[in-house]
Amino acid sequence: MWTRRPIGDRGIGSFYYLAHGRNEAAFPDADVLWAVVGAVVLISIVVHGITATPAVRWLEARAG
Repeated sequence: MWTRRPIGDRGIGSFYYLAHGRNEAAFPDADVLWAVVGAVVLISIVVHGITATPAVRWLEARAG
């Protein structure tokens, strides 16, 4: 019933756009930006990993 959709493209996109912006302009705190983007992507992976199975089970129980 439910199909998996890759959500990693958003995290990879964040790194891509940061790298692109970094090449186009000078950012005084580029290291901080890399750290923030990395932390947000890592936290997102953990949260999605923890909540995906319970959320799908809840949706399946509600639909079925």
